[in-house]
Amino acid sequence: MSTSPVTHARAWLATGIASLAVYVLLAVTVFERYTHAPLPGLDMPVIEFAYHHRAGFETHVASFDAFMFGDTSGAILGLCVAVLIALLLRDRAGGIWMLASILVVVVINTIVKMVVGRARPTIHRLPAFAHESGNSFSSGHSAFTTVLFGCLALILLQVIHRRLGRAVLVTVCAVMVLTVMYSRIYIGVHYPSDTVGGFLLATSWLAFTYPVYVSRRDQVNDAAFLRSPNP
Repeated sequence: MSTSPVTHARAWLATGIASLAVYVLLAVTVFERYTHAPLPGLDMPVIEFAYHHRAGFETHVASFDAFMFGDTSGAILGLCVAVLIALLLRDRAGGIWMLASILVVVVINTIVKMVVGRARPTIHRLPAFAHESGNSFSSGHSAFTTVLFGCLALILLQVIHRRLGRAVLVTVCAVMVLTVMYSRIYIGVHYPSDTVGGFLLATSWLAFTYPVYVSRRDQVNDAAFLRSPNP
């Protein structure tokens, strides 16, 4: 049985509200009690696990993620992916949605970092990241990759219809997000609750805006096609 557009939009709205509510609750909790301490029951067990399972390959992957999805390289990557979506898929609406989502989430996350003012963890840092500056909650890398790969998955699901292809797409994008989240804990610059916060913030934005992208996709792309010069 197919889902009606109204039911579909309501489901995404409910997801957005739930994600945002948990994010706000987590942010307030950290702000009030844990700006200089780990969140009990979550942060330290995961940090200790990551520390005691360090190995050469994992360290290289975590270091690469820190660079690849950082401020400058992440901005370039996001721009390139958005342009490719607009050109190769002829989905200008998707490219615009991705770029706008990255910009808005990064700005909101930056403001939250300043307001919450949580200090980064200082134990078990990799030497290469010993002098990492800035506040900790919520993780910008986690928020950025969730938006990037979330948008990418949702856009490509519009054109991939085979069940296997859709499953592979969602799995790969989810693994990429989780890998980056774990890498921030692994190198010692974030608490796990920071990465969860970044994920929740980005998820709420995607859930609120995805139905808008779907409803306006054909209109925006048709208008762009009509304005383009004939070959």
